[in-house]
Amino acid sequence: MDAGELLRRYAIGERNFSGVNFSRLHLEEVDLCGVNLNGAELTGTHLNDVNLSYANLSNASLQGVTLLGANFEGANLSNARLDGSEAEYANFKAANLSHANLSGSFQGVDFSYADLSNIYMDHGWIEEANISYANLSNITTYQSTLDKVNLRGANLSNAFFSDGTRLRKANLIGANLTGMGIGQLLTDCIYDTETIIDEKTRYLSIPGIGLFDIFERAILIGSGENLNSANLENTDLSDLDLSEADLSYANLKGTNLSNSSLFQANLEGADLEGANLTGADLEGANLNNAYLYNTIFDSTVMPDGNIRDDDC
Repeated sequence: MDAGELLRRYAIGERNFSGVNFSRLHLEEVDLCGVNLNGAELTGTHLNDVNLSYANLSNASLQGVTLLGANFEGANLSNARLDGSEAEYANFKAANLSHANLSGSFQGVDFSYADLSNIYMDHGWIEEANISYANLSNITTYQSTLDKVNLRGANLSNAFFSDGTRLRKANLIGANLTGMGIGQLLTDCIYDTETIIDEKTRYLSIPGIGLFDIFERAILIGSGENLNSANLENTDLSDLDLSEADLSYANLKGTNLSNSSLFQANLEGADLEGANLTGADLEGANLNNAYLYNTIFDSTVMPDGNIRDDDC
């Protein structure tokens, strides 16, 4: 079936295209919300800026597909094959990708609240993605990279990361890491006291060397912590207790600090360019020489106790 026939039939109300071959079609900037593509063949298809929200793509083949800006919010992609696919700034929020093959490239993608349980990834790449509050239990990854990803509040219980998989600069605040298998230290990742981890998972045994704490190269976020010169650019630090923390000369460019307590925190020389301080409490904080260009102040308690609303 060609693109024209698909769009014509969809326009008159037909939604069931399960098992149909749409391989190598160009379906860019079209609305296919709620369509049934269960088991469909979409290999090599261009789906840039396509709206497939709440669609059924379970068991579909999406190998080698380009997904620039595509919308899969709430869609069912369980058991789908996305190996070799390239997605940039696509939306998979609250989508069901359980048991899917994600051995592709995902840049700036939104996987928040998605079901990613039991996914398989071999030589996959996920960078600067929002995977917060998603279910990644029992995932299996080999020779893959998860770089600068937001895993805040995510469920990573019994996830398996092979020795060749890199989990770097990830936000693990409030994440569940119980039973997680990982073969390396969590370099430059951040975590807090709400991050759940068992002792067996926390300590990595390196043959001939001994036990290592996987958080040895990670950054503990919290009240009173020493975060001097820490690089926390574009990090989600909202709704946290950072009172009396030392954030002097820290890189907080673009960081979300909304509704966080920074009571008596040391922010001297910190770079807060573009940071979001909506509803934050900065009473008693040290902002000497802090860089505040384009910083968002909205219902923000300032060091002197006054409220700052730049939009008023």
